[in-house]
Order: sequence, then C-alpha cells, then structure tokens
Amino acid sequence: MGLCPLHADHKPSFLLDPGKNLFYCYGCGRGGDVIRFAELYHQVRFPQALRLLREWRGSAPLLQAVSDLYRIQLHRHGEAVAYLHQRGIRSPELIEEMRIGYAPGGCLRRWLTQLGYPPQSQRHAGLVTSAGYDAYTHRVVSRWKVISMVVAFRSQRRRIGFCRTPRVACTVGTGSGDILK
Repeated sequence: MGLCPLHADHKPSFLLDPGKNLFYCYGCGRGGDVIRFAELYHQVRFPQALRLLREWRGSAPLLQAVSDLYRIQLHRHGEAVAYLHQRGIRSPELIEEMRIGYAPGGCLRRWLTQLGYPPQSQRHAGLVTSAGYDAYTHRVVSRWKVISMVVAFRSQRRRIGFCRTPRVACTVGTGSGDILK
C-alpha cells in the first residue's frame, strides 16, 4: 500500500499487484492494468499510453542500475538507516521487499556515464537535471516495479537530516507530487 499518484492522497490507499500487473486505489476507486495507469496518470488515450510504456521499457536497464547503486548506498549512510528506523522500518527483509535505497547525491551522473549511459538518457529518465546534477540528493528512495521492470523511482522530498516537510518526488512519468524533468 502506498499513496495514490492519481489524486491528492494523504493516507496509503494505492495497491499494486505485481503478480497480476494490476493496481487499485481504495481512495479514488480507480484501477486497472499498467496501460490503464499510464492513461489515467498522463491523461492520454490508449495509443499514447502504449508509446510511453515503450519508452519506459527502453529505460529499464538504466533504472535497474540506479536501483542497485541506491540500495548499496543505503548501507553506507547511517543517517538514512536511522531515518528508516525512526519511521518504523527496521527489518532487512522489508527493506529488500520494498526495494528501498538511498540517493546521496553527487555520484550518480559520473557513475552512469562510466557504465556507458549518455547524459541524455539520464535526463530523459528523470535521474539527472538539465544542469547535470543528480535529481535526488540526500533522499531515501524506493523503486516501482511493473511487469518485471523498474519504471520509476519515488522518494519523499525530505532531505535526510535537513528538512522536515515531506513531499513526494518521482521520476518522469510516475508518481504524485513534483515531476522531476
């Protein structure tokens, strides 16, 4: 259960079933498959939703690489682990199941470039800003996995150790709140 990206949700009401590739929101009553989600979220028709999903699919290896890096970084930054413990997330199994990681900032662009991903792909996926900075800095992040591929990253806009007002930030094409481009 999580916050629904289709309406202003304040309590977890959004359910994903990765086994069946379905979603349902108990708050707004909308549900369906991944194509229907793309239609609703982007307010587009079926053909445009398919085009968007094809674009996301092309980003899957890039997003998987970022997910792996963020999961490694979580264990290297005690303040991120302390934040999770403060929020009641202590179980390593739960952290793994929720695919939680930590984006320290300042290292993603260089690392992805070393792996061979061009800056344009990094910007298109919403991982790096147009100025070349990491889109996520000092943030606990989790990834969304749909149809056995990572399609987006989601984080609370809460800088670990600095800010106390959470807002949701997501990569291009997903989530609620601010859309990072």
